[in-house]
Amino acid sequence: TRSARPVMTATMQEFGETVVLLQYSRARHQFWAIDAVESDHAIRYVWESLRTWKDLYLGCSGKGILAFLPEDEREEIIAALPEPDPGVKDSTKARLRAELDQARSLGYVVTHGERYAGAIGASAPIRDANGTVIGDLAIFWPDSRASAEKEARAAVAVVRAAAEVSARMGYREG
Repeated sequence: TRSARPVMTATMQEFGETVVLLQYSRARHQFWAIDAVESDHAIRYVWESLRTWKDLYLGCSGKGILAFLPEDEREEIIAALPEPDPGVKDSTKARLRAELDQARSLGYVVTHGERYAGAIGASAPIRDANGTVIGDLAIFWPDSRASAEKEARAAVAVVRAAAEVSARMGYREG
């Protein structure tokens, strides 16, 4: 977290919303929040709710990891999810796969109220020196301050910040 903290602080100051560092556990196929730089807004995202183990299939914090895992690992996680109605053509797993495909093509995830009502978030993966996804960086804000322009700015900010943290971890793209 020491190498990520200055990047998180700069991103929070630039964007004005809470920035959270999330770590992935390969053994558990889950993540948890390990650090945050909170905004000064009176109404803000309460990141402590992510300080316990959470599943990857919900919210930008989980999908920002899941989308960028190796295909076999991603499929193992998706296959273990229950399917609520196997007769439905656009099943939950099919929708999730489509969302993750889109995230990989964009390089980030944006979600609205998936894990917590009223919360919007944008996230991008963090990689170690070997290129392995080890977590993600996320920006969260309440829907009372939402706009399409803000989402676009958040996507750019979180991708840039996650790339900087990854570089500090030794990752070199290419």
